[in-house]
Amino acid sequence: MRSVTAAALLTMGLLVAACGAEPGAQPAPTPAPTVTVTATETVTAAPTDAPPTSPASDGCTTLQSGENFAFVFVTSPTVGAQVQPGFTVTGCSNSFEAAFAWALYDHSGNVLSDGFGSATCGTGCVGDFQITVPYAVSQATIGSLEVWTNSAEDGSKQDINTIPVVLNP
Repeated sequence: MRSVTAAALLTMGLLVAACGAEPGAQPAPTPAPTVTVTATETVTAAPTDAPPTSPASDGCTTLQSGENFAFVFVTSPTVGAQVQPGFTVTGCSNSFEAAFAWALYDHSGNVLSDGFGSATCGTGCVGDFQITVPYAVSQATIGSLEVWTNSAEDGSKQDINTIPVVLNP
């Protein structure tokens, strides 16, 4: 048994000697290569998160005057936005006499607040609008803001646009 252990130690010693290191020694670190980077072009990025200057800059500008259909388009708040009592709603519409109706519902469908709004233009042209929506809740809950036009024929809801929001107290 002693001769096997001695032979193993002798073999290990020869291998270490051949590698040029002492037993238990760590290998020398290899120096990292040096990389030199030279800039050849300067790029200036334009800001992309500039706030809109008006409700129309949020998408309504692509809808041109003279559209042959009625609509009410809410640009703010967006889907899932957290709102506070008295929040502002902005958007645009093309509706008869620039009029539209709105309502705020809680998660059970109960009306918390409702009213009418008027855009800056209507009946064949796209106008901007801004309304304030008051409400009261005791704790945060899911709700929905609904805007629509009323039919000139029978007063029924049409062109309905619904935005789910988080209502905070």
